[in-house]
Amino acid sequence: MAEQELTYKDRIVGLMMRFLSSKVDYLIANSRPGLDEAIRAGINCKHNVVIQNGILSSNINSETRLTIRKTYRDLLQVPQSHYLIGIVARLVPWKGHEIFLHAARELRSKRNDIAFVCVGGGSDSFTNYLKNLTKTLDLTNSITWLGPRSDIDQILCSLDIFTLTSTSGEGSSNAIGEAMSIGLPIVATNIGESSQQLSDSGLIIEPNDPHALYLAWNRLLENPAERKRISASSKSRVHELYSIKNMVHQTELLLVDGTKDQLCPDETKT
Repeated sequence: MAEQELTYKDRIVGLMMRFLSSKVDYLIANSRPGLDEAIRAGINCKHNVVIQNGILSSNINSETRLTIRKTYRDLLQVPQSHYLIGIVARLVPWKGHEIFLHAARELRSKRNDIAFVCVGGGSDSFTNYLKNLTKTLDLTNSITWLGPRSDIDQILCSLDIFTLTSTSGEGSSNAIGEAMSIGLPIVATNIGESSQQLSDSGLIIEPNDPHALYLAWNRLLENPAERKRISASSKSRVHELYSIKNMVHQTELLLVDGTKDQLCPDETKT
């Protein structure tokens, strides 16, 4: 509830959670930042554990991906020869769409073989603000706003680079994991666990820095060998570390066998 004032109902629920948490054996969070936030809110369970979200690995092969890429680019009216850079995120201020747009303007001013796509929905007021900013930055013909979609895998297949520009609020990003499972080169801000998720399977930049985002995009566009390496590394990393099988196995160890020590260390309890 960081983005809005808590309602009376929210406060009552929070009070009950704090009161009852001491009777709970395990608090399971999907990221360390999420766990820390719960602790700051007064949730004080007997043991605290992090089990990362499982990401469903894509079963789209390279031949199918090329077919999907062509189909979606035709729908988006993006030339097959262009590079397509995308972001999949709710349209809320902390997701950093303004940073994305300013970096897009800088990159577009240097190259004419670039297009951008933004996937996700938000309030009418903030959506209109971003679309007006798009006009102000003279990007109307370069950016497609798709709104909320259910065909994310197919959209990801049409991209050359995936971007996460969040300035706060992230834990373990499902969006990053899904892009990794497709094998996309990724540029992400150093928020939450982005750097741990990607390791050397992507580029990490500091938040609120459009020029750094431009430089990272340009680096990948100018280095096809690096894009290929990152693509292979991303798919391998998400399969090995962030699979649903791993998530289920770790949860079973905890809930069935009570084997907490094999999971994330419980640094928060004494």
